[in-house]
Amino acid sequence: GPTGLTERDKLAAVMAVLHYVRGAAALDIEAAAEGPNYAGLLRRLVDGERFPALAAAVAAGVFDDSDDDHVAEFRAGLDQLLDGIAAKMP
Repeated sequence: GPTGLTERDKLAAVMAVLHYVRGAAALDIEAAAEGPNYAGLLRRLVDGERFPALAAAVAAGVFDDSDDDHVAEFRAGLDQLLDGIAAKMP
């Protein structure tokens, strides 16, 4: 059905989901090439000046005890993104 979003907002929503999915896929490809050390990969790739909150989370070790359930992590992030898009709908 109709979303109530402008055409510009619809495009922004599609692009946000596209970039999220592509970014997650690129990270998984990079992680596979690096091996199972996901936390180490993030420590190397995250720029603390551009992404201070993510860098703080990595430094705090939130990824160190990961159960490697990347599908659940992906879905949780996608759910947050979609919730944000839904919040813009009248």
